[in-house]
Amino acid sequence: MDEHLTDLFEPLGPVVVKRMFGGKGVWLDGMMFALVFGETIYLKVDDQTRETFLAAGSEPFVYHQRKRDRQAALPYFSLPEEAQDGPVEASRWARLALEAVLRGKAPKKGKARADIGPGPWDG
Repeated sequence: MDEHLTDLFEPLGPVVVKRMFGGKGVWLDGMMFALVFGETIYLKVDDQTRETFLAAGSEPFVYHQRKRDRQAALPYFSLPEEAQDGPVEASRWARLALEAVLRGKAPKKGKARADIGPGPWDG
């Protein structure tokens, strides 16, 4: 499966596949943009991309929280079926996921930074 993932996302650059939580994470330039559980590849979504994935027939990543005995979801949606076998199309969708990751890392507008006290920046 790891080789399939690196081939599938090859147009993006050198992706790294790491085992995690019973599945795998797919990383590019230090950013995890995809999860793999079983045979399903899930890509990161946000408010700007969620509807695009839904319109393509993607399903959310849902798992069972044993401690709370309930279903929970992460902001990842399945790679659309038409993109699962072709690196060009898969990478097009993965770019949307990478953009969502980057937007999630951007500082939130309007939030005041907590006062952390004096420091070397104070002159």
